[in-house]
Amino acid sequence: MKHLLRNRFDLKHALTLGLIATLTACGGGGGGGGGFLPIIPVTPPPPPAPATYNVGGTVTGLIGDGLVLQNNGGDDLPIAADGTFTFSAQVAKGANYAVTVKSQSRILTRVCTVSDGSGTVADAAVANVAVTCAAPPARFAYVPSQLTNTVTGFNIDAASGVLTAIAAPAVGAGSQPIFTAVHPTGRFAYVMNIGSSTLSNFTIDTTTGALSAMAVPTVTTSPNPVALAVEPTGRFLYVITQAQITIFAIDQTTGALSDTGKPFVLTSPLSPQLLTIDPLGRFILAVSAVDSEILPLAINQTTGELTASGAPTALTGPIQGIFVDPMGRFAYMPNPLGNTIAMFSINAANGALTPLSVPTITTSNPVTLLTVAPSGRFVYVADSFNGKVDTYALDPASGVLSSAPVSSIAVGGNPQFVTVDPAGRFAYVQDVIGTTGLGFKIDATSGALTPMSTPSIPLPPGATLLVLSR
Repeated sequence: MKHLLRNRFDLKHALTLGLIATLTACGGGGGGGGGFLPIIPVTPPPPPAPATYNVGGTVTGLIGDGLVLQNNGGDDLPIAADGTFTFSAQVAKGANYAVTVKSQSRILTRVCTVSDGSGTVADAAVANVAVTCAAPPARFAYVPSQLTNTVTGFNIDAASGVLTAIAAPAVGAGSQPIFTAVHPTGRFAYVMNIGSSTLSNFTIDTTTGALSAMAVPTVTTSPNPVALAVEPTGRFLYVITQAQITIFAIDQTTGALSDTGKPFVLTSPLSPQLLTIDPLGRFILAVSAVDSEILPLAINQTTGELTASGAPTALTGPIQGIFVDPMGRFAYMPNPLGNTIAMFSINAANGALTPLSVPTITTSNPVTLLTVAPSGRFVYVADSFNGKVDTYALDPASGVLSSAPVSSIAVGGNPQFVTVDPAGRFAYVQDVIGTTGLGFKIDATSGALTPMSTPSIPLPPGATLLVLSR
């Protein structure tokens, strides 16, 4: 047994010595001997980069320039018009995206908001971000009174549209206040006083709607002012008289007015008495009821100065006003003597007017004023002779008017003014003689008017045109 164990030990010892000799022969010595084979580290391949995808969506309702979108706080994307958009930087699968509005359009009458703007990128491009630009709903209404020389304010119920007097009392204005212009941000109001040739300037409390006089409560205009308007970027206010159009710059913090000293001087035979500003802030259309002419004036986008930009449009019969659709493509002018409404397209380059393929539509009775709904689909005409309001459908492609499915509604009295809220949900009708107004809901499909739950509006005596503010 001992011999057997010794034999096994000797065999194991011999094998060990043989292995060492073999390894020694393979290298390990200097001078060209063999050695161990080098151990080469193996780097594993990098993991594949995560897939990346585009983020984008659609913009609707935009007018004017200046809208800039961001994704995740960067990757600025200017938007010039309605349509689809895609950010330049892609986002990795599994990462978050968040689309926001960095800056709004220069046209302050509309506000752009984002829906479906945030989430996590999955296995496909994101294309459902929706940017909707629309006029904010009106929250307050104001009406001056020529008999009391005051301005009365109202709250607008967001759900029903019903008007109720605000808690603050009516504020004093100048002599014979007749027209009010509200800044497109809803922070300031300006009242034109034809008896004293002044403007009364107010700050609007954006919570309560109450008016308070500015630090400089009144500015003087040229004699005999007849109309005023604030252009849609909110930087300039225009007052028209029989001699000139005065241009006031608006301080964007305080609302204070300062005369730019660069009026547009009116020359014979044109003696404009009304003005309408293009919704995109490109032109003023100055109306001469005496000479039956429309003069397009280009607005300098930096200084607010006016220059004649197109030939006057001559019309037959007196002109009570010119009314433009919300996108600034079409213009409508009632002729009370001819019982017609003239229809025009507006040249986007110079504001010149061209008759539509159907140049006029006949009305049942004389028309002095009309209102184009903010949707751009309906036009409302107050028929003071028959105590009703007529509704016309506006073809968005051609601009031509035709009778709406529900063509009229009886309102009684002598209606003359129809005011439609910026969101196109409510309409307010004023009687030219009485001291009340009526409120109506608007059917979004047909444009038909139905009385509100509390339709009557207690207006002050001598009330003029009701204006709305967001």
